[in-house]
Parts: sequence; C-alpha cells; structure tokens
Amino acid sequence: VLAGAVDAVRELEEKVKGDEELCVKVVSDGLVRQLVEMLKKEATSEDALKLLLLLTDAGVGQKNVDVARCMIDGGVGEPLVALIGAGTVSLQERAAAVLGNLCHESPANQDKVAKFEGIFPALVNILGKGEDVGPAQEAAYAIWNLTVGHDENSAIFVRLGVVPKLTELLKSPSDIAQENAAGALMHVTMSKEARVAIVQADAIPRLCELLKPTYEPEVSTQAAGALLNLASDCPEYS
Repeated sequence: VLAGAVDAVRELEEKVKGDEELCVKVVSDGLVRQLVEMLKKEATSEDALKLLLLLTDAGVGQKNVDVARCMIDGGVGEPLVALIGAGTVSLQERAAAVLGNLCHESPANQDKVAKFEGIFPALVNILGKGEDVGPAQEAAYAIWNLTVGHDENSAIFVRLGVVPKLTELLKSPSDIAQENAAGALMHVTMSKEARVAIVQADAIPRLCELLKPTYEPEVSTQAAGALLNLASDCPEYS
C-alpha cells in the first residue's frame, strides 16, 4: 500500500473489513499520506476512497478521534473537497461520508475540517443535485457533524442557502436522507436568520410529518430535536 499499489489497497480493505479494532490499528501517517496521493489520481481514487471510508467508519464506531486527526493532518481535505465538486456520483457520496466522519463528535477535528478550502459551498452544492440521493444524504451528514455546537459553521451554511435544500431532502423516501437532513436542520436552527429561513422554506410542516409513527424512530428523534430548537426561547414558533 505504501508503494501506491491498487491491488494492495484492495487486499487491505478485504482484510480489515468487519473488524473495527483492526481498522484503527492499521491507520498510520505513512498509510494516510499514500492514500491522499492516490485520491488525487483518477485511476486510483475510487479504491483509496473506499478504504478511507472503511477506516473512518471504524474510527466513528470505536469513538477514536485520532483516526480522523491522522487523516486530517495527512492532508486528506483538499482531494476530498475536489472529489465532491467534480467526482462521479459514487465518489461524491463516499467523499462526503468521509468528511462527515472526520468531524464526528470532535470539536477540534470539526474546526480543522471547517478550514478545508471550499468545503461549505461544495457540500451545499450537492444537496438535491441529480436524481441519486446518495451524495445529498451524505452531504447532509457532513453538514450535521460540522454544525453540532458550532454557531459559526451553522451561520455560514445558512447564508449559503442550505435550509431550503435540506427541507427538500426531508421529502426523500430514504430514511437515511430524512434523518441526516433533520439532524442538520436541528443544528442550524439556533440563529434568527436560520429560523426565518426555515419558516420561509416551509420546513415546519414536514418536520411535524416526520414525527408520525410511520417513520423510523431515528428520523422522528432528529425531527423532534429540530422543532424543539426552533421553538426554544421563541414563542412565535411554539
């Protein structure tokens, strides 16, 4: 893998798949740097990205923020943002998912990811773009993780027009898309600007719809959180 061999990357992926502890153990500065170089090449980007997603998923599952830190410090940000902007649908979906993993439940990593050049417009641009919901639902996941407890990031996304796009994603038949969109909206509702945008996008009736027992519990939980934040200290929205 350290020599950039695609077959070796595929072999490593198969070896660590299903074993989160092993995934965490194989992450190293040298491995990440090589995967970053492979991300930049069309012929090797897909295989490198699959392995990065597997490793960062394991980092989230094991609550090991050092996996993401190693990826960030290894320079993974620039090629990931580039793939979101110009990659195929599958590459966009995986790249957005990796970005979401990188800032999952870590304020320090969240701040680092927010500094990736072009990440905010790149994520907003693929929301609702095209017929395939995959990239949009993973972009919503990344936006969710970037905005948890971070008013500044939330404000940037709101100014870029994220609210109506997330509202539209709430209508997707995919429960993953619904959950991620509602989760993202929950964390961009705290400012007055965001609340106005949510009302203008007619998001409240859709969020209320998602509270019905016909929807997945995870979806309803995030929708309830968004409505609770919207009504907090704002009687006009109660």
